[in-house]
Amino acid sequence: MKLEKLKGLLVEHKKTYADLAELLGVSIMTINSKMNGKIQFDVVEATMISDYLGLDCSSRVDIFYIITCIIYRL
Repeated sequence: MKLEKLKGLLVEHKKTYADLAELLGVSIMTINSKMNGKIQFDVVEATMISDYLGLDCSSRVDIFYIITCIIYRL
């Protein structure tokens, strides 16, 4: 996970750890642990953050190393 890129995007979007904590329904301490690499973001959290910051598929994969933007078509 490229946490430095994520930190940079938060600054770009003028978002704080408190904003992420509110978005994910966790404490600021938990966000701090995740942003410092002590705990990993899960797929749902990564998707929520990606949507919140308006990240495209390439950026999602680059930052979180997971594909969170698969489109299913019938």
